Amino acid sequence: MSIRSRRLAAVHTDDPVLQQVQANVASALKAAEASPVGRSEIIKGVSLLSSGTTTVSHKLGRDLVGWIVIRRGGGAAVWDEQATNALASKTLTLRCANDVTVDLLVF
Repeated sequence: MSIRSRRLAAVHTDDPVLQQVQANVASALKAAEASPVGRSEIIKGVSLLSSGTTTVSHKLGRDLVGWIVIRRGGGAAVWDEQATNALASKTLTLRCANDVTVDLLVF
């Protein structure tokens, strides 16, 4: 599931104030989309086991900048092992203290 916004169609008008508002909104959206968080993905239902490393395909098409647990199905510390991940441009490697299912925001 992507966090990318859709293109907004401009309203054709002769009103210079409305034209400026539309230009400002378009500029703000372009800046947001250019940031790593603006090009993020949500990955739902990732099952993590405390007995080992879980590898998750992040599907960003580029190196991972960061990640956030946005939903946790129990109490568990979660950390990554990206420093030793040979496929960091495609995957996220996670460990946890207790078995848990999480939803992730990757960017």
